[in-house]
Amino acid sequence: MHNALEKIINDFSNQFAVGIETGRKTNFYGKRQAFKIVNSTIICGMGGSGLPGDILKSWQLEKNIVRKDIIIHKNYGLPKDIKKPLIICVSYSGNTEETLSAYKQATKSGLPVLSIASGGELALWSQKNKTPLVLMPKGIPPRFAIGYQFGALVGLLVETNLISKEIISIVLKDALKLKKSNLKKDAAKIVIKIGNRIPLIYSSERNKSLGYLLKIQFNENTKIPAFTNTFPEFNHNEFNAFDILSKKQNALAHNFCVLMLNDANDLPIIKKRMKISGKFIKKTGAGLIYINLRKSPFFLRTFAGLILGQWISVLLAQKYTLDPEPTELIEKFKKALA
Repeated sequence: MHNALEKIINDFSNQFAVGIETGRKTNFYGKRQAFKIVNSTIICGMGGSGLPGDILKSWQLEKNIVRKDIIIHKNYGLPKDIKKPLIICVSYSGNTEETLSAYKQATKSGLPVLSIASGGELALWSQKNKTPLVLMPKGIPPRFAIGYQFGALVGLLVETNLISKEIISIVLKDALKLKKSNLKKDAAKIVIKIGNRIPLIYSSERNKSLGYLLKIQFNENTKIPAFTNTFPEFNHNEFNAFDILSKKQNALAHNFCVLMLNDANDLPIIKKRMKISGKFIKKTGAGLIYINLRKSPFFLRTFAGLILGQWISVLLAQKYTLDPEPTELIEKFKKALA
């Protein structure tokens, strides 16, 4: 087992408190009021650094916890025709070129900007321009530092009066429950069932961000393809791939293992769709694993699922005799792009 990553996963629940405290202590250079007079919040981030925004957006859709609209931006520059936005640039390394592009455009346009980074160009530019900056701890793969970044995001939004202080209480209280969870054993059982097959992660729309989080864990930690979809959309296209029409066509299904994310709070019709779909999928010979999510509100449900995914992907990498930490192909691509 990769000892450093095992420690990071075991200590993951501690990241939220550190992130929140660091976010709340940010120096606003006397410009705090400017960050409160906005109509929307655009969160810019890629890869692991984009995940905190995805999670916050999903929480917003479920509970409307942020007082202004949240727009997730995963591209160069900024979205067009958004009036009076607050820009939050998140790049753990501080060198993500899409996020740096967004920062440049935001500062050039005179928009209020907040930054979250562990160093790199984003930290340097923010310090030079007196942009409020949350400095993250260094030396952790971004996808394993989501707690720090998410906590920092919450801390900043509390300080700009865009989110209630009550959210901090929820996060800290549920983080303690996460700390008491022992998900490694559950993950080990799931790893055996997945075998050497490609994971397909299916969930309800309310758990879309969790499905995406699990997909990324497989891609980056286990270095294998993985795909995700949501109900009811799944039944209108991808489901048809599980029809049995010929031996050659059906043989392809054996290469996949479906991870069905069961949520007790999903709509009854969604549960019915999942159950019926599962019966058809099983007939193809594809793997089928039902993962029962915690019967909990959004934060605890999502991050318990995330930690489970971390364990599954890291243990599966171990099975393949791989080091789950480096993402060498991504680094090679960045060099080729430069």
